[in-house]
Amino acid sequence: MALSVERWSTWQEAEELGFQIDCDGLMIGGIGFKKLRETPEIGYWLGRAYWGKGYMSEAVQAAVAWLFGNTDHKLVACEAMTDNPASLGVARKLGFREVGEVGCASVSRGCTMPAIRTELTRTDFLNGH
Repeated sequence: MALSVERWSTWQEAEELGFQIDCDGLMIGGIGFKKLRETPEIGYWLGRAYWGKGYMSEAVQAAVAWLFGNTDHKLVACEAMTDNPASLGVARKLGFREVGEVGCASVSRGCTMPAIRTELTRTDFLNGH
């Protein structure tokens, strides 16, 4: 937690940043940006009890709006594991376009998993894709 607070105190220089998703005062998920000094990549997770309720779409939209509103990045990428169609669906709903297949590091599984890489341009996001 202290590292997260430290990153936010100097967010303009951070390599990665995280957002907490709250509902009724409880943390129900998280969103993170990594590679902020390159092409940023967004990743996200949500507690199972909150799946299918629109929380993640709303949160990812807000996080991407923050990114494009506070940085000069022209593109954000997202990698969704092929066995997680809901995460890919969130990206597609927000206008991310598939650009290829990649390997995505899975902390929970301790290995690299097949994934689809998607990208969203600032222009497409601001124009409602």
